[in-house]
Amino acid sequence: MKEKLFEMSVGKRITIIFISILVIVALIVSAVYFLNNKEDELETTSGELSNYSEVNVPDVNEENTKIEVSETELTSNNITVNVSSKLEDYNLYYYIDTIKELEDEEQNEQEDNQEVDQKENKISKEDNQEVDKEKNEISEEDKQKITDENYVLYKDSIEIEANSKIYFKYELDGKYSENQYTLEINNINKEEEAKEEPENEKATEEELKKEKVTSTDSSAKYYVIVNYSSNVVTVYGKDANNNYTVPVKAMVCSTGVSTPRSGVYKLTTTRYRWRALFGGVYGQYAVKIVGNILFHSVPYLSPDNSKLEYWEYDKLGTAASAGCIRLKVIDAMWIYNNCGSGTQVEFTANSANPLGKPSAQKISGYPDLRGFDPTDPASNNPWKNANIPAPQPTTNNSNKPNTNVPSNNTNTNANNNLNANNNNSNTNAVNKNPETTDKKENNTSSNNTNKVNNTNTNTNKGNTNGSNNSNTTVNDKTNTNVVNKKSDKTTSGNE
Repeated sequence: MKEKLFEMSVGKRITIIFISILVIVALIVSAVYFLNNKEDELETTSGELSNYSEVNVPDVNEENTKIEVSETELTSNNITVNVSSKLEDYNLYYYIDTIKELEDEEQNEQEDNQEVDQKENKISKEDNQEVDKEKNEISEEDKQKITDENYVLYKDSIEIEANSKIYFKYELDGKYSENQYTLEINNINKEEEAKEEPENEKATEEELKKEKVTSTDSSAKYYVIVNYSSNVVTVYGKDANNNYTVPVKAMVCSTGVSTPRSGVYKLTTTRYRWRALFGGVYGQYAVKIVGNILFHSVPYLSPDNSKLEYWEYDKLGTAASAGCIRLKVIDAMWIYNNCGSGTQVEFTANSANPLGKPSAQKISGYPDLRGFDPTDPASNNPWKNANIPAPQPTTNNSNKPNTNVPSNNTNTNANNNLNANNNNSNTNAVNKNPETTDKKENNTSSNNTNKVNNTNTNTNKGNTNGSNNSNTTVNDKTNTNVVNKKSDKTTSGNE
């Protein structure tokens, strides 16, 4: 063989070497190509397995999950839902969506309007079908807003306090069931409870201790802070790290003497379209926080949105309630609709109020409009289309109910029943801080040794005969100003 190679010419030798190199290169390229294809096949297989596992998280159904409801008949009590799963490898999650009931009057009004429109405009069946289709599409959009991250891990049991829909899904490694299982609870009737006036407007020490949140929970969409010092409610959303640091909404409010001074509490499903309040009044969009402390609108004389206590509405932004958190209707409705079960509410006096303090319109000067909350979205609200005139004076108002309301006094005096011949020092009450106890600081002015005539005009606005009683006090002694750092809270005896 060697002899034959040596006998070959140089050209043939070069050709053989060149062909050999080409064969080797071809083998190498083939090997590389083969390995690349294998890697692609492995990645494809891995992706298919991943996709398979994603869609393979089973849906909750009656075969793999047992759901027990404590009461199936009509009841005014809370209902307990217990769930047991046959799938040990999967976690069970749920989401509660409170069924929102329409106000009977508004519903009847809408039905009447629809009948009139059908007669006058001769609406065809096709048009009605299109309207129904649009409503269904909106309903589907609302369902899509419930994302997997809104679901809460099921632990022991679920307590339902109002008619609700409960959605269930299984979860594994961050992947959820494609479809939810829906359990509808619609046999709770708490109308009588909503009509029953509470005995007080506070939470007992036992209730505060029992319902106080002691561990961090970021399962809810929002976190609410009530600053009872500045009377501002601020709602926070989550940041990229799932912490509640993003302020999304601020609301002006009125708190009171029995508003909790600290602690974090969770909202439940307990909420009322109209709720009887302490003092024989009513509130719209009431949501329970703890005990008898609620979020709700400014009180009404009856469950009628035209019977607003407008003089109480003018106090928004100040401490005016007995303990509940009063809000504009639009804000109370927002909490009612958006802050579901599990939303945490914190009470503090040190919140930064990052969005500031919203203002509230003064409405007492508009006799034709003031029976309604200007922010109420109800169709019968006259503020919607009103050409707002300049407010009228409200010194004499025979239509106002006989209740304690802010009075226009030339000199606001700590004692409203002064004797006309009283020669004692004039005592003036100056409001500083709604939280501090009585701290009196006597400042004697050397320049006030001369006789000072102070006229105290005490106007009784609650008297239906509209009479004004004026008392004149002449002080012959040094005028002593008393600074009372406690807030001037007009106690009207209601929420």
